[in-house]
Amino acid sequence: SLTKPFAAVLLLQLVETGQLNLDAPVEEFGVQLKAEGPIRVRHLLTHTSEGKPGEVFRYSGNRFAQLDKVLESAAGKSVAQLLSERLLEPLGLTNTSPNPYDPAACAAANRDPGAFLRRSARGYAFDGKTPVDYPKHFVTAAGLVSTAGDVLRFSMALDGDQLLQPETKRLAFTPAASSRGKALP
Repeated sequence: SLTKPFAAVLLLQLVETGQLNLDAPVEEFGVQLKAEGPIRVRHLLTHTSEGKPGEVFRYSGNRFAQLDKVLESAAGKSVAQLLSERLLEPLGLTNTSPNPYDPAACAAANRDPGAFLRRSARGYAFDGKTPVDYPKHFVTAAGLVSTAGDVLRFSMALDGDQLLQPETKRLAFTPAASSRGKALP
């Protein structure tokens, strides 16, 4: 999902400013999940929060979406506000918005949902004929809409160290490792 890289950058920016520790237990942020040990922020970020946390990669959009609570608690702002203040406005991403079917998220990000809906393509089922509705929510795991040009600007800013310090960016692109040193996806 397009939303996850944007959310990961927001999370790592809070790490850089000392507002968040990747090793903090997620319970500190109101996240209650079952596992065979303490789940840390880094486990949600790296999809390693299930079973014994940190040992196995298991993709879970629902668990990744729990990072909303972490971001909002650490920053004292909604994810949409953080997105607007830290990425959309500074990078001039005028064609990127939280899901236009989530008016509250659009308002928090200073986006006009009607303008985005008028320019949006209609979704279809795999048969290419049956219209389908888009989901109606925005979370760290899904719901960001954008154009190829804005995604390119975001990617270039990330590659050019405009969004994260080089050492933080290396951390972001280094695979998580199990307690035995096995690289995880």
